[in-house]
Amino acid sequence: MATKKKNKITNKKTDTQKNEITLTDFHAEWCSPCKIQDPIIDELKKKFGEKVKFETIDIDKETEKAERFKIKAVPTLIIQKNGIVVNRFVGVTYIKILENELNNLLRNVY
Repeated sequence: MATKKKNKITNKKTDTQKNEITLTDFHAEWCSPCKIQDPIIDELKKKFGEKVKFETIDIDKETEKAERFKIKAVPTLIIQKNGIVVNRFVGVTYIKILENELNNLLRNVY
């Protein structure tokens, strides 16, 4: 006689539910607007801490990643939630715009 296993219900999030938010900054050393964007990203890192993962990609050094995300201009900021691109900003982007976007994602608006 076969016995049925009961499914154990937990409150832990699975990998597909973990709500990971990443902001990737595609830039280049020669890019003047990127130098304007840098302190904005630094301020966001201070405000959001470990709630948001921050990545910085130099398009001249990591060309494959830049090509995969179809980067045509720098700075380009890509925000992902659980690995899915939810927004892309091209050019210098003000801190308030990025804060609002990240806060909305953290509140599960999307």
